[in-house]
Order: sequence, then C-alpha cells, then structure tokens
Amino acid sequence: MNSALLQTTLKDLNIPIFIQQADHATLARTIASSQTEDTHQHTPEKLPRYGFLYEKQGIRIFKQLVAKQKNASKKDMLEYFQKAFVCWRALTSLPEGPQEPLNGHISTTGIQFVEKEFQDELLPAYLTLAFRLGVSGLLAELTAETRLDLKKFHFSSQENFQSDWRSIVAEHIFSAFVLLVRKDKGWEDILQALASVNTLRQFQNEYEERYLEGIKEPEEQTLVALELIGFYHLAQLITLVGEYLQTGEPGSDKVNLRLDRHHDQATEAFEEAQQPLFMHLADLLWAGCRELVQNAIWTHVSRLGENVQKYVQALTATAREQPVLELWPSQQEAFRRHLLDSYQRAILVEMPTSAGKTLLAKFAVIQTKALNPTGVIAYVVPTRALVNQVTLDFRMDFRQIMQVEQTIPVFELDPTEEQLLKNHVDILVTTPEKLDLLIRSEHPVTKNISLVVADEAHNIGDGDRGARLELLLGTIKRDRPRARFLLLSPFLPNGQELVQWLGDDQALPPISIDWKPGRKLVGSVQSTKNQGNWVLEFETLPTVHIMDIRPFMKINIGQISERITSIEALTEKTVHALSRQDRRTVLVLCYGPGTAVTRAKQLMANLPLIETNEILNAVCHYLEAELGKNCDIAECLRHGVAYHHAGLSQEARWLIEGLIRNRTVNVVCGTTTLTQGINFPITTVIIETLRKGKTGRLSYQDFWNIAGRAGRTLIDVVGTIVFPAPTKAKRQEYVDFLEVDAKEIASQLIELIANADEIIKKFDLQALRDNSRLSPLLQFLAHAMRVSGNENLADEVEELLRASLVYHQVQKQSQDAAGNLIKICRSYLQQTRQHQSILDLADRTGFATPSVLELLSRKEHSAEITRALNWRADRLFGNNLNPLRERIEAIADLPEMKLGQDEGHTFSARRVALILRDWVNGKTLEEMAQNYGKLDSDPNRQVADFSKYLFSILSTVSWGIGALETVCLTGNEQSYSGDAGHIPSMIFFGVRQKEAIWLRMVGVPRIVANGLATVWRQKIAAEPKSYDGVREWVASLSDSDWKKAIPAGTTLTPGDMRLIWQDFTGEGPLKVVTDLTPP
Repeated sequence: MNSALLQTTLKDLNIPIFIQQADHATLARTIASSQTEDTHQHTPEKLPRYGFLYEKQGIRIFKQLVAKQKNASKKDMLEYFQKAFVCWRALTSLPEGPQEPLNGHISTTGIQFVEKEFQDELLPAYLTLAFRLGVSGLLAELTAETRLDLKKFHFSSQENFQSDWRSIVAEHIFSAFVLLVRKDKGWEDILQALASVNTLRQFQNEYEERYLEGIKEPEEQTLVALELIGFYHLAQLITLVGEYLQTGEPGSDKVNLRLDRHHDQATEAFEEAQQPLFMHLADLLWAGCRELVQNAIWTHVSRLGENVQKYVQALTATAREQPVLELWPSQQEAFRRHLLDSYQRAILVEMPTSAGKTLLAKFAVIQTKALNPTGVIAYVVPTRALVNQVTLDFRMDFRQIMQVEQTIPVFELDPTEEQLLKNHVDILVTTPEKLDLLIRSEHPVTKNISLVVADEAHNIGDGDRGARLELLLGTIKRDRPRARFLLLSPFLPNGQELVQWLGDDQALPPISIDWKPGRKLVGSVQSTKNQGNWVLEFETLPTVHIMDIRPFMKINIGQISERITSIEALTEKTVHALSRQDRRTVLVLCYGPGTAVTRAKQLMANLPLIETNEILNAVCHYLEAELGKNCDIAECLRHGVAYHHAGLSQEARWLIEGLIRNRTVNVVCGTTTLTQGINFPITTVIIETLRKGKTGRLSYQDFWNIAGRAGRTLIDVVGTIVFPAPTKAKRQEYVDFLEVDAKEIASQLIELIANADEIIKKFDLQALRDNSRLSPLLQFLAHAMRVSGNENLADEVEELLRASLVYHQVQKQSQDAAGNLIKICRSYLQQTRQHQSILDLADRTGFATPSVLELLSRKEHSAEITRALNWRADRLFGNNLNPLRERIEAIADLPEMKLGQDEGHTFSARRVALILRDWVNGKTLEEMAQNYGKLDSDPNRQVADFSKYLFSILSTVSWGIGALETVCLTGNEQSYSGDAGHIPSMIFFGVRQKEAIWLRMVGVPRIVANGLATVWRQKIAAEPKSYDGVREWVASLSDSDWKKAIPAGTTLTPGDMRLIWQDFTGEGPLKVVTDLTPP
C-alpha cells in the first residue's frame, strides 16, 4: 500500500482524530486531579496497535531517506513517528481506574495493554514500551520530551541471569539503548549503557554455551544461535554509539557505515532464523542509533576548527555537572542554515524560548574569535540583571579560553572602570546604553568590535530604549564596517527587513525555526460545580501560536468547598493544586510590589516550614541585614515562598532567584517587571493582571517572554499558563488578549516624522520634552558630525541615514515620510554647525546638544560647580547639603533625566539630596524608608515602596551628575584628582570610598563594601590591576576579614558571606545554569 493510499485509509477510519484526542487527553492528565470527559482515554487497547502501525510506516520512510530515494519525505516520516510517540506516551499515563488520579509513575494499565498486544515479543512489556517511546520520540524530533518521559522508567543495575541467555542479551541491549536516549545525570546513563553491553561480553562464554546445550532439537538450536548472532550485532550498535558520544571518534560518517553494516548482518541473521518481529526491533534500534549519532554535538562541529573542538570538549567533559552531549533539532537546523557563515554581516536567529539560542550564540562567538583573535565580541542585553546572568554563564563556559567582562551599570565611565576595561577583553557583556557611551567616548575596548550579539533583539520596538538600541546598531554599522551582527529573539515577524538593514547585500535570510523543547497549556481557571461538588476547573483557551492542545477543554485540577469569586482566592487554590508533587515552580504575576508581597504572605500562611540548609540560612541572614531584621521576605523563604519586585536590590533579587533555581523556593510572586530578564525555572505562570506600570498593558512580547519560560526543559512534562477568571467578563478579557499576534518591529523614531514641521522650528529642551525619541536621534547625528569632521554633513544626510532602521523603513513606505525625516536631520545638522565645539561633550555625556547647552549655561552662572575642589566626596556628601542640592537642581529639569518622583510627591531637589547623601554614607534601607518613605502601618511595604523609588533614580541621577561634572570640569587638568571622578559611581553603588566602588564593581554587596574597603587599604593600598584580581582577593578573605566588614547587630557570619560571594561569582550552590541549552 503506497503512502497516499494509506493516509486516505487511516483518515477514513478516523485514526488521526483518535491520535489527536489521545495526545490532548495525555497532556490534560498532566495537571488533572480527577478524570473528566476531556482527560478520559477512549478504547485505550487500540494505542499499542496504532503505535506499531505508525512506527512501521515511519521506519519504511526512514530507510528510503537513508537510501536517498527521490520521493522519500522526511515530513511524512516525522508525522508517522509523532503519532507513534503519542500512542506510546499515552500508554505511560493511563489512569489505573475510572476515579483514580495519576501518581506520576508508569501506568500498569498501559503496561498490560502492551503486554497483551506484544505477547509473542521477546522483551518484557515495560521495556518494550520504554524502547518504542525512545525510538519514536527521537525520530519525531521530540528529543527533550522523550528524555523527560524516559526518566519515569527505572531499570535495575543489578545483574539477573536467571532468565535464558537470549532474553538476557536482548534486555541488556534494548535497556542500554533507552539509557543512551535518556542521558540522565550527566554521563551516568551512557556509562551504564556501555557497562551493560560489556557485562554481556564478560559472561558470554559462561552462559551462551550452557543455554545452547539446553536446546535439544538441532534445528531449533541452529535458529536460536542465529538469533544470538543477530543480537550480538545489535550490541555492537550500542557500543559504537556510546563510544561516539564520548569522544566523537571515529567521526559520524564512519560510525554510520558501521551501524549500517551491523544492522544488515543482524537482520540477515534474524531473517534466516525466521524472526520477523526481531527484524522490526533491529530496524527500530538501528534507526534510533543513527538518530543518536545525528543529534550528537560532535556530528555538527567536526569541521569547525580547533577552537570549536576545544570548546565542545569542555562542554562534554565528564567533570561538567550538566554536559552538553547533543544539539536540539532547532540548533542542528540553525547550523544547516549557515549560522556560522562568516561572509554574512547580519544574521537573525528567531526561535522560541528554551530552543537553544544562547548555545548557538556561543558557537558564533568561538568562530568569530578564531577568525579574528584580536577582536572584541559585544554581547548586548536589555537589563542589568541579564548582564550579570550572561556574564556568569559565559565565564563558566569560556574561562579557560577567553576573558569575559561586563560593564558596570553606571551610565558614566568610572575612572577605574575605564582603566580596567583597557586590559585584554574577549567578550564584553553590556547594556545598549553603556555600549553607546563607550563607543561615543572612543574607549579602546570598542575599537575592534568584530561581532555584536543583540539578545532580545525585538526590544528595538520598545519605546525610547528601542530607539537607542536601533541607533546604537546603526552607529556600529557605520563606524565599525568590519563588525558583524547576530540578532537573537523568540519573535521578529519582519526579521528579513532587520537583517537587510544591518547587512545590506550580506544578510543571511532569517533562521526562523518553530521548534520547542516542551509543550504548553494556556487557559483560565475558575470554580464550577460538577455533579453537585465545587471543583477548580482549568479551561484551555485559544491562542495565536501555542496550539499544543485544543481550546475549551475542561480539566479538574482540585476540589474546593465553595464558589470562588476573587482573583486572589483563585490564585491561592491554583498554586496549591499545581505545586503538588512535581508541579513546581509556580510564578504568580501580580500588579505592583505591594500586591506581590501581600500574595506571597497569603500563600506562605498555608504552607509548612521547609527543611533548612546553609545557603537558605545565609540568604535569610543577608536579607535581614539589608532590609532590617523584621523583614518578611526571610520568613516567606523559610516556607518556600518568595516575592520579587523592583523594590529589592539587585543582590537580593539574585539570591532569591538562586533559591528558585536550586528548588528551595517553589512559589514566587513577582511583578510584570519580570517580563525582561527572568532567569529561573518555572513550571506554571499564574497571570493575575494584564496591567503593566501605572497606565500600560502587557504586550504580546511581554506575555510570551514569560509564558515561553513555563515548563522547565528536561524537568517539566508541560508548562502551564493560567489566568484566574472569577467572572465570564474576566475570562473574555483573556480570550481577547490571547488573540493578539506579534507586531512587526517598527522603528521607534517614525513617530517623529509626523511632527517634523514643529520639531525643526527649534531644537531646544522643549522639543526634547515633547518628543522623547528625539534625543537619541540628535545624539546619533551629533556623533556622526563629530567623527566625520565634516561641518557640511547636512548636505550628505541621506548617506548618513542609511545606517538607521527608520530610514530603511520609511523610504519604502512613503517618499513624503522619508523627506520629512531628512528635513529633521538636515535642519538639526545645519543648526548645530554653530555648536561644533560641544559635540565632544554631547558624545561624552550621552546628552543631546540642547541639554549640553543647558548645562553650559548653568556652569556660566555658578561658581560652585565649576571648581574642581568642589567635586570632592566630603563636600558633596558632608554636613552641608547645598552643594549636592544645587547639582540636583541643575539636572532635574533636563528631558533625559525625568527626575520627578512617581510616588505622588512633588519633586524636591532637597529631598533627593538628603536621600542620596544618606545612601552614599551607608544608611540602611530600613533607616532611609523610615525617614523618607510614605507613612505606612506595614514597615515592609514602607521599605519596599521607598526602595523601589530609590533604585529607580540611582542610574538617572548618577548619569546626570556625571554629565554635569564632565561639562563643568572639562579642560581643568586637575579636575579628576582624588575621588572627584568617582562621584557618579558613589551615588549609584551607595558607598563613599573609591576602594568600595572597586569592590562593588565585581559584585560585593553594599552592606559589606565599605568594611572591606578598609581591609583593602590595610592589605593592598593600591589600585587594582584587573577585575579578576579584585575577585580573587575577595575569594581569599579570612573569617577575621569578613568579621571586620559585616555590620554590627546582624546575624550574618563569615561563612554566610563566603557562600553569598561564591554565588555572586557563579561558583556557589545557587550558580546559574542556562536552560537554553540541552544538558
């Protein structure tokens, strides 16, 4: 029967619909607490029959593909094996009875159906199911799901030779294959698989002869001997693959040839022995082994040069906790689509979250360094938190071969940072704003940028920051013609347009691959009555992209006593229902820090204390020292609950995320600020609100950034996204929201075009205030004029604009729009001719020229800010508040600053100066919240609200003060003597000594930085020569050194601080393990 006729026959019998229903019911059962019609598996006895049918067809096409037959369709093969996989997986999760919930183990009911269907097969039903699940999952390119499902199977490592020798051999071979597919616990499964086959060789002489002699009939003895020969050849398949996974030798081509030879000899033996079932098993094993070779990381790097080989050796090292032994199908496809083609200037990788983009970026980094050993790779991420995460991840992978550094988040260049970044750097992890400053300041680290990796590249479409990122990439394109671009994003609908903008005729077509390592359930949860009882019901909802399960399926996830009418009550019951057993971790997205804290405390109240450990104690002691001994976050953590919001310091958030990563904390209540930079594993996301900020709303990108993280690769069977819906209206709001699709990325500068006639009248502060996107455009133009040295650049504005996305887009849309853009730029450049002398200041401050002119005007009218001696720390942060207040007043009204407090207070420069003085002088957050925070009966809420405000102004104020200092002291040779140059960093980091700044730069927490600065002066008394040197010094501190630094009256110990420091440097028990690469 040909393929088309078979497909028609199967469709006529409704078998594809049966398979789809089985798939959906299986997924639904992963969260169900009791059975409903939608989780029930009808006629389950058909599953093994259909599984066999589809795997048989899949193998037929696989053979055609190996033989390179013209009409062979890989798409058909994938579809057959996907359906087979559904059948085998469904059998593993069948309920044991009509009312019995699943227990997470392999279903004995499913095993019984397999046993009945394959009663003549040599393998026990349990192993048959595991083996077929493994083969079909591999060949369906469902690698991650398959490996996870196989974790449920347990194979005894104890040898049992009580059965006949033929059965022993078969069970060893096929269980070894399952282990090679599963690859659990680092190298353990692979080594066990090889050991299992070696055991057969050791006992072959002893058991084989005895077994054959026990067969009296000569003809039967001959047939059994042929069977054994066939199985011995199959054992060779296991050895070949296991050894190849270890070393990559002797190369994939040779291994495949040997696999084919042993497979042919095995099937010949089985055919002669008249065993068609064994022949089919041999086919499955051979196909599975070939796919294991195809997936192996060695297969895809063998021709990529010595540097890549060394990197892969490090990735696969036995000492590595989670070795990378294979590539996901998405990563393999990216290689096939020429990811590492060095001819292309712009490359986009568009793949879902957790599909493996980060590992691909690392290969691109290695390849780039091999081609340009002196070049610097700039890895650009949108947030400070991601800078820390990416830096630690890359240091762990590249520590032996490359120097990875990060920029500090202060917009201004601290003198020490400026000096240390002149040391050798291979990879610089930074935000767009800081890289922009480094380039405009002509820092040496940016002189030879060979590759720019723009992570979360869809942020080009995100407001003011998107405009800055766009113009940064445009500046690099124009000023660094040798630099190449790698854009990473889970969604960029107009990716072709973006790569053409950056790469022109050297732009690779976007590598857009819709492969995910796991499945997702998206739905609402509500209370409903079922047969007179109230239940918590999860109902799947339709979405634009994730359709792993049909919409409007109804799944009971828990029993409740009454109807639930509030979102918070629904959240509480859902958390309890979905965090049971392995259904963790749960992230609850709340509106605002206050709600996140309240929700965490509500959930904590119903959860027991968790078992304590040294890192949990250390984190709790640290948080009590930073936030006050009565802080409720420590109590929440001891119940396995956390909250996470902008009112926590970066250090506090990092430590909390670490507890989530190591599964100490199972429930976290966060705010929508987590839409950027989430880096901890979650199983379930509960979204209580679609609001973002005071007036905003979650966008498509925001939602899928978080939803994409639901379901931990190789940990969770399914990721769940839940919307609590106490009313029909609320449920409909979610349905409408999920219908929104990703928008094409448009330049954020386009909105300026409509206001062109008004803008060109006068480029002043009011123009910047009225058009927030105007400042980065003017900086882009001013920088171009400065580096070109051409005061007549206005006449060449079109050539200049070719580097920008906005021009690339508008010239295709409308000549009038392009003309308006040119009019804005030409007018500005013409007006700026009279201010040529300030272009350097504009570049060094990161301000548009109107703001620079305003600061120069302030300088002319103030003797206080023009004298270098007045920029010392003891003057700015001493008893006299006026010097600091005057500087705050000078910058507060600049359009780039937006210094007004968003907490309902009228802006007061004096109040800001008081806060900053106390911050720099070491006051605790608790003390400052009491002095400057809102009146609140809840001291924890008071600290959270005040801290959120404080952290929101530190970057802005330190940038503004640094810019003012640059403008006022430029030309003064003594301007940066003493600590004057460190003032912006003192404000940002909250310390008053430059030694403390050096320590804060490498991650030392504020609460101990001043104390350790004293120790530094006593022991070192010199400026650091490298970041590594500072980190190594902190790592070597003795208990007595730590005791000198730990604040009095806290429970912190030297042991606590040593653990915390190890965590901040990626060496501790909470270290980052990126979940974007397959372990």
